[in-house]
Amino acid sequence: MARMRLARLLPVAGFAAVVCGALGLLVGVAVRPLAAPADLAAAPVPDQAEVTAQQFADQHTVPVRFTLSRTTTVSSPGAGRVTATSCRPGRALRSGGSLGRLDDTPVLALATSMPLYRDLAAGAKGRDVRSLQRELARLGFEVRVTGYYGSMTTTAVRTLQRRAGALAPTGRIAVDRLVWLPRRVVTPTSCDLRVGDQAIAGAGWAKVKGGLSRVDLQLPTGLLPGKRTAELYGVRTALSGTALSGTTGSGATLTDPEFLAAVAKTPEFAAQQRDGGDPTASVRLSTPLDTLKVPPAALFGIEGRHACVESGEQVVAVRIVGSGLGASLVTSAVPLGRVDLGPAITATACGEGS
Repeated sequence: MARMRLARLLPVAGFAAVVCGALGLLVGVAVRPLAAPADLAAAPVPDQAEVTAQQFADQHTVPVRFTLSRTTTVSSPGAGRVTATSCRPGRALRSGGSLGRLDDTPVLALATSMPLYRDLAAGAKGRDVRSLQRELARLGFEVRVTGYYGSMTTTAVRTLQRRAGALAPTGRIAVDRLVWLPRRVVTPTSCDLRVGDQAIAGAGWAKVKGGLSRVDLQLPTGLLPGKRTAELYGVRTALSGTALSGTTGSGATLTDPEFLAAVAKTPEFAAQQRDGGDPTASVRLSTPLDTLKVPPAALFGIEGRHACVESGEQVVAVRIVGSGLGASLVTSAVPLGRVDLGPAITATACGEGS
């Protein structure tokens, strides 16, 4: 009987031994760390990087403030009967054209930077002559800005008078037949003198609506030195002066009439005046800098914008001018092809190395 029970238990014990052996194998596999595949092994840390060239314009978006002139009156420069008028509400009057006629003599319109206050003829000298010459040159006449009323100025004025319809152009400026415009292009809102009216000097001939008279930019601190260009609503102009010192935040004022006129014509300006909002302009270097693009890990001995890089046995001083896409942009007096990185850098200052 006992021998029969033993025979029945032997197969069960064998099966249990097999199960225990399998479990032991699985536990061993789970505990033992698997070797990483060769293609997943940690890549070696690079000790050098290539240097690439990149242009840098130091571009910034800056706040803008507009200043508009008030509605002004264009007055008759002298007395006489109005025999013709070019004034029409809503139709532009331009510098170099004619406002109309007094006693059948054309009344010239000029937007000189300095209002002309006296009669001018050959031989006259002064700031008013210089202002006249600048506007004549802008109108396309071959005139040098000297402050002396010479033959070239006389010829230009005579041509203006002839274009305005003068039968006997003199080439001289008579202030009682010259009206000063506050801008190169003005648009009358009303015309107060009509053909047949007897005008007196100073009588209002037309009212003109205010226009864009200046644009102020707030520049950021830390601008790189150099000539700069501003772009507003797609219109560009040059910046100049102490506003570009690059040391502290400062302002730049734009008053160039052609720039202002171009901005005032844009749909964006009209929308801003209608809807409000905070206008901005773009300011950038007129000529971008040629810079080198290096990893930040290549820089050491950093003091402000000054730093060092190491390339083999050579240690080079560089100037940090900007950054872009995880890299530093620098300028260097020494050509660089590759720079050392991290632990490969052995120097601590630019004066070290050969």
